[in-house]
Amino acid sequence: MSMRSRLLNDVVDPPVQDIEPGGIVVERAPVEPAADGGISGFPLEPTPTATVWDAFSGRPDCSNDTTDFLEQLDAEPRLRSTAMLRSLGRVREQLEAMPEQSALDARVCVSLSDALVLMTQLMQKLR
Repeated sequence: MSMRSRLLNDVVDPPVQDIEPGGIVVERAPVEPAADGGISGFPLEPTPTATVWDAFSGRPDCSNDTTDFLEQLDAEPRLRSTAMLRSLGRVREQLEAMPEQSALDARVCVSLSDALVLMTQLMQKLR
């Protein structure tokens, strides 16, 4: 194999950027080509199509750690209250670490579980 063909085989596609609701830019790996060269339209490996938002929204075919966590929050009010207080404490820590002159569009890093707890609480107010 020549050096040129080895280099061409080692090329990796750059990450693809998706824009999620709210304007959040997320990078993901490019989609792999189909195993048969694209004839059948089936990818080499099945790619998950469900998102955390789908699990949060109660999509019936979503069954994972996110749905289990959300079901626990719904079933146990004491857990929900405790999780809310801890999430707010962590968000407060993040806000206290930011300078006062930070722009309103500056990013604040929160964990997925904290975001789910906060979203659950906000969505209950809309019911």
